[in-house]
Amino acid sequence: EGVEAALKLARYYTKKPIIIGYDPSFHGRTLGALSITTGAKGRKYLESILGSVKHVKYPYCYRCPKSLEYPGCGIACMEELTNVSKLLTSTENIAGVIMEPIAGEPGVLVPPKEYLKELRKFCDENNLLLIADEVQTGLGKTGKMWAVEHSGVTPDIMVYGKAAGGGLPLGGIIAKKEIADKWEPGHHASTFGGNPLSCAAGIATIDVILKENLVERSAKTGEYILKRLKEFDYDLIGDIRGKGTLIGIELVKDKKTKQPASEEAAKIKERAFKYGLIASVAGKQSNVIRLSPALNIEQELVDEGLNILEKAFREVCR
Repeated sequence: EGVEAALKLARYYTKKPIIIGYDPSFHGRTLGALSITTGAKGRKYLESILGSVKHVKYPYCYRCPKSLEYPGCGIACMEELTNVSKLLTSTENIAGVIMEPIAGEPGVLVPPKEYLKELRKFCDENNLLLIADEVQTGLGKTGKMWAVEHSGVTPDIMVYGKAAGGGLPLGGIIAKKEIADKWEPGHHASTFGGNPLSCAAGIATIDVILKENLVERSAKTGEYILKRLKEFDYDLIGDIRGKGTLIGIELVKDKKTKQPASEEAAKIKERAFKYGLIASVAGKQSNVIRLSPALNIEQELVDEGLNILEKAFREVCR
């Protein structure tokens, strides 16, 4: 619902219909969120009513379509955004751009640090709103309170959710004052919006995150996990990436061709679960092992989980 609110506010404020999203992406399964989500099964039969949306490729350094390498690439992935806006004749009908600062469901894709800065500049130059979907990345998950902080960028509208309620359903948006003030009463509401119990849980959750320094803890835990993972010596591992406690391990059958190792990823996930570790499989080809431990996970559990994961790798890579 947070994404729905962000899309409505962007269009209401700008009086423009078109939203630019990214491919691959995942923003939710309600109608508006589906319109900017790519590859979702839920889009079937709904294409005709999903609204005015255009997609550009998400920055994916490991599989750069131009075969360039960061940092010598000059952030060439920004060119597609510029080209799409030209194809639309002008930016006069574009309300804004929505992006996950780190794309979780597509395989924990981490854009070059400069990309979001260039995106912010592009939006400013063309009078577009920048919408950051921080539902998965927000509230300390990436080692910063908000993932956009890694790039030093301030969005116009930001969506949050998931961890926000500490287990209770809670999500929402944060917008710049001049944008939020234009939204008149009655233009956005829901039956259970502003639920007192969920809001109280949300305030308590933020208090705990701040008082227990869980953002800093997430950053340190993430650094440790990445260090340990880079010691894994298995031919299946093509790329290891992430920030804080949101980490992806991309598996490939061949490091030169980068053919996705989807079956092996599923087997590793199953073996890990068998031994007591919950991991998920993400990515367009379902070949990325995604790790997303709690912000307050104890070091002992981190080591236990990594040991289980390595055991699963050993068994599958025999």
